[in-house]
Amino acid sequence: MPFKLAVASGSPAAVKAIKMAFTRPGYSVYTFDDGASLEKSLEEVRPDALLLSLSLPLKSGTQIGRDSMGRTPFRKLPVILLAGAYESIRSEDLSGLVFDEIVRMPFDSAALERTVRRLIEGRKEPHSFPEEPGLPESAEARPKSPFLETNVDHIEKKLVEWEQRLSRRIKGELRMEMKTTLEELLREKNRIDKGGS
Repeated sequence: MPFKLAVASGSPAAVKAIKMAFTRPGYSVYTFDDGASLEKSLEEVRPDALLLSLSLPLKSGTQIGRDSMGRTPFRKLPVILLAGAYESIRSEDLSGLVFDEIVRMPFDSAALERTVRRLIEGRKEPHSFPEEPGLPESAEARPKSPFLETNVDHIEKKLVEWEQRLSRRIKGELRMEMKTTLEELLREKNRIDKGGS
């Protein structure tokens, strides 16, 4: 199922650039010229991410972001704010607003696509893991065992701890991998700059 992106921008150039950034299969882009029409369509579209211009007719991107945070199905949506190259961003306009990124236009289309994908995939939670299909969800359906009954809270806490440790370890490994790659690229650039082969 394609990711649904709701884009609100009064700039035809920005809308065109965003549509071009998400031409690959796997995306459906819904565009709106003003904040009010986007807000009316949120329930119908049910987007996976919001891309909102700070300056919009009828209702600003920051107002839409704040309002969507108060609505249960949209609380965890990634919110990317779009700002013009010379548009001033005042901290008081952003206060109380939870957003993931501010992207200045013109933007790198590939970088925007990667950012949106990362944010959406980071918020999606699997219904169950392949190793545990059909596990009962309710406490009543759990197998009855004296050991489980007395230790279920402890086991759940340990699972959460292991999950957090694994997440930190993966992030650390990715950082090291990225650092090594950047160092290699820098060495190569320096070698080329010096005229070496």
